[in-house]
Amino acid sequence: MIEDLHWSSDSLLDLVESMLQPRADLPILMIALARPELLDRRPSWGGGRRNAVSIALDPLPSQAVAELVADLLPDATPEIVDAVVERAEGNPFYAGEIVRSLIDRLGAVPDPAAVPAAIASLPDNVQATVLARLDALDPMARRVVQLGAVMGRTFEPRALPALEPSLTGAQVDGAVEALLDRDLIRSTGRGLQTFRHILIREVAYGTLPRSERARLHAAAGSWLESEAVATGREDELAELVAFHFREASVLATLLAEAPLPDLPDRAVRWLRRAAEVANAGAATVEAARHLEAAVELAPREALPDLYERLGVVWVGGDQAVEAFEHASALGRELGLGSDQHLATLAQEMIVRSRWAGSIGSQMSEPDRHGRLDEIRRLLGVVTVERARALGTLALGFGAFIADRPAAEDVAIAADASARALEMARALDDPDLISACLDAVGAVAMADDRWEETREVAQQRLVLGSRISTSERLDAAIVNTWSLTILGRLSEAELAAVQAKAGLVSGQAPAWVAGASSWRTTVLFYLGRWDDATAEAARMERALAESEIRAPWYALNGILSAWSIARARGDAVEADRWRVVATAIFERSDSTIRTQRLRALVDGEFDSLERDFVDEFLVFTGRLDHVALVLAALADRRLGTESRSLGEMIAYADERSILLVSSQARRLRGLRRHDEGDLRDALAAFEGMEARPFIARTKSEIGLLTGDSALIEGAISELEAVGDLEHATRVVAEQRAAKTALAR
Repeated sequence: MIEDLHWSSDSLLDLVESMLQPRADLPILMIALARPELLDRRPSWGGGRRNAVSIALDPLPSQAVAELVADLLPDATPEIVDAVVERAEGNPFYAGEIVRSLIDRLGAVPDPAAVPAAIASLPDNVQATVLARLDALDPMARRVVQLGAVMGRTFEPRALPALEPSLTGAQVDGAVEALLDRDLIRSTGRGLQTFRHILIREVAYGTLPRSERARLHAAAGSWLESEAVATGREDELAELVAFHFREASVLATLLAEAPLPDLPDRAVRWLRRAAEVANAGAATVEAARHLEAAVELAPREALPDLYERLGVVWVGGDQAVEAFEHASALGRELGLGSDQHLATLAQEMIVRSRWAGSIGSQMSEPDRHGRLDEIRRLLGVVTVERARALGTLALGFGAFIADRPAAEDVAIAADASARALEMARALDDPDLISACLDAVGAVAMADDRWEETREVAQQRLVLGSRISTSERLDAAIVNTWSLTILGRLSEAELAAVQAKAGLVSGQAPAWVAGASSWRTTVLFYLGRWDDATAEAARMERALAESEIRAPWYALNGILSAWSIARARGDAVEADRWRVVATAIFERSDSTIRTQRLRALVDGEFDSLERDFVDEFLVFTGRLDHVALVLAALADRRLGTESRSLGEMIAYADERSILLVSSQARRLRGLRRHDEGDLRDALAAFEGMEARPFIARTKSEIGLLTGDSALIEGAISELEAVGDLEHATRVVAEQRAAKTALAR
């Protein structure tokens, strides 16, 4: 059972959410108590889970409060019970504090005659009642409860003399006993004490002046720092030490007081360490929060390094671009030299190209060429080999910022990627090796040579535990991506599951969203729509956790979920996914190629033929988007025969892109009324085990040939999948055909 979950850190929320996932081998009951404020931080808390139940707790009925009072005060008269019940108004904590206040004032067996006056003298709200109890403590106990509140919900009594040197251990121990007797704190073992309720801690902390809080937090940080260093627990205590030093620094600033000379530096150092600990655990967003807090406190000369590290932690997204831009600009202002300039500029360009699917702003061609030229210039003057490797890698990725890179740019990228890989291997930097291999794979992807791209991803995966979580997940996602495009759907689904294996909620959320997006897409094609819907919900939660502003790399999963909802006839769910997709479109530049998919969800199909059939090579690397559009055009019987479909089929056949060639043949077969094309498409769908499209194509062959048995069988298959939209359409088309024959 977890109490006051709304007060918890993001890490704890992530842990609890991960434990809520069903585990067949372990029966677990978890009860989490929280105020409604939790939903402000996690609006989808508990939503969409088959094994989660939310219960809104109303004020306790009078009888329940009476039982609580009787339990706390066994000898209470009916008059005392009634007086407490009336005052508490169904709040059990308030009822308990009223009873404890009465005991403090009147003893364990209160005189009934004195109770009305005692209750009347109590404050009108629970916070004031707690404050009144604290005010009634002797000075030593009151001071100890304040000092404990500075340390947190739980504190070690032996730390308190470090905050207040005038206190002795014996004085603290005596005060702790008094606080235990008054049920304000409770012993948790291992020398720790915890406040009985978080509100008691908050009220006690609120009695301290701000100036005193600053001093005490600094002392608390120093004590924890010494404990961490002495016991070798630096990583374990880094976040807590950083919290106290940061609080002390911020409070001093608010009070217009100069903090202790080294306090901000110590806060920055521990925040940086806390960020590294979080990042090592793939808690990307939490790591970024620590670094952002460090940026607020750090002196100007420390900012370039912090911003560069922030860009590395974010990995992708507009936040990473902005962080590297800040690092680069500050480095030039501070005169940090060519190596720093190249390293930060190169990393920015790598993010813009390698993680383009997470960037909402498109770089213009003149800017792209200008920055790549600057990188080439810097490569001639730098002395640090890692900066040289990053600059060369940026040239390897640089071509892929453009929607459709020119052949000469791809050739330049291929050469640069190979050279960067040699440098990375010489440096023996596993993450850099993986990134360079990814650039090699991107060259193959630029020509839709997906088997080669997959082979390179496998080389990255062989690096195993030597590479970071983000590199491993990216390689696994590229593997899944390749298998999907090649039409090896069952393998792709297994690869997507394996990509996320061992990760819990809050770990690498951007990557989890990517893997979930591909699994949702694959499950859509396989016809496992219940599983796809559940996976799409996981994808949506991970996208929210990732804080990526324009995650259009996940549009394939979003549009697959939208397609399933439409096919099921669930207009509400379809509209929900349309809103999710639209939010991404609206947070992205209008020039980004994926904006063209907006016509699909908006039902404006006129432009789809031009954008996705006539100009399908614009979507090199993302032909899964083309496949979704081809399916939508075929489902709705839209468009007329064009030469572009033949070119697309030849292109896809040459590269074994079954996901595209199958849909293109189906669409061409419908437009030409060509049974051969439809049967070829059917064979491809059967090879992929794409159940919805097997059934749809069977129905289309049956309608074309007048085979009623084939049509009826296809309708049954559509209904079994849950494809009510197409089952209804086929029935209507069959009826229309019979009516036409009758005439």
